[in-house]
Formats: sequence, C-alpha cells, structure tokens
Amino acid sequence: MTALSVNGKQLLKSSGKKKLEQIEFDLINAFTEYILLLSSKPGNHPVIIILDTIEQADREVVGWLQEKLQAQTTDSGYVLWLVAGRQPLECQPFFLRPRYHWLPFEPFKTQQIQSQIPEHPELATAVQKYSFGLPAATTKLVDVILKIEKEQQKSVELPDLEKEQVKEQLILSLEDLLNLKHYFGRLEDHYLSQALEILSPLRLFNVAVVTELLPAKLPDAYKLTDLSSDPLYEIQKMVQTRLVSWDRSRRGYVFEEPLRHIVALILRYRKPDTYEAIQEWAADRYLEWAKNVPSKRLDYIVEALYHRLNLLLIEEDADPVSKLINILEGMIRSMQVKDELIELKEQLEGDRDFINILKSDGMERLIAPLKM
Repeated sequence: MTALSVNGKQLLKSSGKKKLEQIEFDLINAFTEYILLLSSKPGNHPVIIILDTIEQADREVVGWLQEKLQAQTTDSGYVLWLVAGRQPLECQPFFLRPRYHWLPFEPFKTQQIQSQIPEHPELATAVQKYSFGLPAATTKLVDVILKIEKEQQKSVELPDLEKEQVKEQLILSLEDLLNLKHYFGRLEDHYLSQALEILSPLRLFNVAVVTELLPAKLPDAYKLTDLSSDPLYEIQKMVQTRLVSWDRSRRGYVFEEPLRHIVALILRYRKPDTYEAIQEWAADRYLEWAKNVPSKRLDYIVEALYHRLNLLLIEEDADPVSKLINILEGMIRSMQVKDELIELKEQLEGDRDFINILKSDGMERLIAPLKM
C-alpha cells in the first residue's frame, strides 16, 4: 500500500495568478505523473491519496484535480482519496462522486485532552474551556502549560490557570495559533480579519448584520457609502476566505464552532467593551427581527436568547436561567399558535450551546413556559 499526502496550501501556491490551463509547475506535474503511474500498476496495490487543508486550495485547482485525476483513478477500485479540511468544505461541490462519504471531525472531548496531559488529567476541563476542543488549540495549550511548569519548576494546578499572568499566556498562544496560515492564510485584506473578529460572537448573521453592525464597529475600515449598494459583495469576500459559509437562506455562519468560540474568547479578553456591545446589539436586534419577520420568528427568538444569556454570563448573574425564562415569556406573549410554541421548544431542546452553558436542570426550566 502506498500513501501520498499533499497540503492544500501547496496547491494554492501552485496556482498563483496564472490561468489554470497554463500551470506547468513541477509540483502539479510530478503529482499528476506519480498518481497516474501508481494507479495504472497491475495487481492489488492500494493507493491512498490524502489532500489536507483542502479548503485553502484554489477552487479551480480542486476542480481540476477532480476532473483530471480523481475521475481517472477511482474506477480501478485500488485508489482511495481522503480529503481533509475545515467545516466549510462540506459546502463545496467537489469530490461528490458516488463513493464520496462525508465524515465530520468532532472537537476533542475531555478524555482525548486527558491523553495529551496524562500527568495532569484534572486540567483537561480547563484546557477544553479555552480551546473548545479544537485539536490544534488543545495541543497548543498543553505545550504552554508544560512550558510554564518547566519555567516555574513546579506543577501547574487548576487555580493557576485562572491567574491573570497564566491566562495571558494561554490567550497569547491562541492568538499565535490564529496567526498561522493554516487558519488565516487566505486573508488578503486586514479589514476582513477585523470583520470576522466582530462577527465571531454571532452564531449566524445576514445581510442586515453586514450593513449595520460592521460599519458601527469598524467605521474607519468599512466605508458604507461605497458598499451599501452591494453588501453581498462584502459577504462574498468573506466566503472566499473559506472561514465563512453562506447558505441558500442568505444566512452566514462564521467558521466552524470551536474556531469561532476561540476568536470570540480572544475578543472578550482583549476588547471586553466591544464584545459586550456586540452581544447587546445582537440580543436587541434579533428580538426586533423576531417581532417583524414571522417566517423567521423562532430562529430569531433562539438567537436573541443566546445573546441575552451571554450578557447574563458576563454579569456573572447568580441565576441566569430565571432571568432568561422571564425574557422568553415576554417574547412569546404575542405567540398564540400552539404549533409554533412546540417547534420553539424543540429548537431549544436541541440547541447545543444552551445545553453546554446552562446547568443540568436549566434547559428543563427554560422550556417549562412552552409546555402547553
């Protein structure tokens, strides 16, 4: 069995600015010849071809690989293509042949993090708190913890991770991680990096968010007079970074969830006033949309609750669930349709963010007003 691995960043570099039909770089030529040679060999000799970080490759190059290589090599039954990338890859129309199977990677659980620091299993929950299970982030944080231990010549314990000096090192390590081209290599405009930072507290956004929130938070970088006529152009530029997905309902999703949470955590730590202002804006705006857009009312109510809960957590409210219940009851007073309330209950029960943030009985208390 032969395995060949190629990184999406290499494929990106190979395309450059030239047209695809003019590409004659050594990497592509060697890659093509090698694959075709292996796949044409007689006998049962399986070949595994791995394309990693494929979301950073040029779309034309990926399409070319599918047409010129994948289509010609998979029919033999001896060639297997493994395509690895971040979540937005799921939305890309490549590698969708009959034998295609989508297998999403899950964030690291506590047990997996414990295996990274077997000498400190008690720290796994804290690492999860900062990394949100993103494998690259957990590895980074574990390395920082071990480095701190070596420097201080003493074992790091759970209370140590909450000390400002240690927390600063953890946050700094996450910032270093985000500066790697593996995550932000496609950002050609510093404005886009700032825009994604502002959007990170939001689980989803739409055109109105682009035209309202970004100009308010990035007045120098975002020239509304130039862009207000075509806000979708700005979203298109964000989608091209591979860090934003845009669905047919004209809703945007910022990154994959662990990465989004990390960017939002850094924003909260570095710019707490900005972070809180975004949460406040989103909570009020989604509530307004819930009142004025019946077709999306339930989705907007859930998002308004999500951001209101984050505000309560910032305030370190002793009982955020009770406050959230009061807010929810106010939202549903105008809803008279029983079916709508049942659907809202189902949405809340299935919302992972609420389940993770609230205490074990919090979700039951939250949906109690909807049991009619």
